[in-house]
Amino acid sequence: MFSQDVNKTKENIYDNIVGLENSGLFNGKRYYNAYKTTPNNTNFYIFTDFSKANAVFDEQPYYNVDLKYDVTTDQLITKLNNNLSYINIQLVKNKVSSFNIDNHHFINSKLLLNDSIPDLGFLEIVYTTPLYKFLIKRIKRVSKELENKKYVFTFRSYDVYYFFFEDKLYEISSYKDLRKIMPDLKKDINDFYRNNKKLLKSDEELFVVNLLKQLEYKNRNK
Repeated sequence: MFSQDVNKTKENIYDNIVGLENSGLFNGKRYYNAYKTTPNNTNFYIFTDFSKANAVFDEQPYYNVDLKYDVTTDQLITKLNNNLSYINIQLVKNKVSSFNIDNHHFINSKLLLNDSIPDLGFLEIVYTTPLYKFLIKRIKRVSKELENKKYVFTFRSYDVYYFFFEDKLYEISSYKDLRKIMPDLKKDINDFYRNNKKLLKSDEELFVVNLLKQLEYKNRNK
């Protein structure tokens, strides 16, 4: 951890000396948001405004950079500094390995998949162990309505769950899919389901996380 802190400090010093505009991060296309948004109705993930975040771009880590994630286009956005802060830049997607916004960690799916599987873009790593990863593809569907001679856009979140296990990525639509992927743990999965039906109905994401934590705990204590 100490080594990571030292490296992070070195990277920050380097960026301050050369300026982020000259560090290689700002070589993407200029970004224009196609929608008028509000904090409660936005095409961005969590924050409409930029927030200080970290990213790995072209194998180079960047810390405390202004970033936001356009979920509708699956693009990571940054901005120039000082008197050019009104210029937004769309980072070259295939050069973004990962990024972290408000403790939500996203990874480029190309790091998990082989060439025979379609590119899924950025996936959020929600829970990970040495044996498997629980990931979510964050999606926002856009609807358009005409109100007072103006178009109003509404964004609704839609998530797709994935499970990475034994070098394979599985799409999971329910806990039953986990039983098929890990048949040896079928009984444990069923037991957890019976005791947590209310949680499944109220918060499916938390249900899966808690289930995986329980399975990991049992695996460690065999």
